[in-house]
Amino acid sequence: MGTKVLSTSFNSAATGLDRVHTYAHCSKQGQGVVVVIINLDGERTIQADVSIAGGSISAAKTANRRLMVADATREEYHFSAPDGDLHSRVALLNGLPLNITASGEIPPLDPVMKNADDPVIVDPHTVVFVDFPGVDVPACHDR
Repeated sequence: MGTKVLSTSFNSAATGLDRVHTYAHCSKQGQGVVVVIINLDGERTIQADVSIAGGSISAAKTANRRLMVADATREEYHFSAPDGDLHSRVALLNGLPLNITASGEIPPLDPVMKNADDPVIVDPHTVVFVDFPGVDVPACHDR
């Protein structure tokens, strides 16, 4: 994630989703936008349809919005705890344990590739980084 922050909102007709937070930044490495969706609810899985327009990004609970991107794919990084145990000493990336290698290196952080128009599924107590590398947002251009 880069240092330029974009506007976000999470719209939902369902009650009890006040524990969902969204953030967005211009990509740190060139063109693109990174959206972070944090689900602090311990019981409810959310489905977020992300739309990007101008310099504004919104994640919506409804399926009425479409993503307007130049690239038809996105990268997702789902960070969670095993069995929802927030006190665990193990972190999961896309369901797999993140373990330091024998030489003390951070393991590869491989994303899950998704169709850009598909909803983002965010499990309980999960943080998801969604990278849209093909998005060209004018607010992200250097001036």
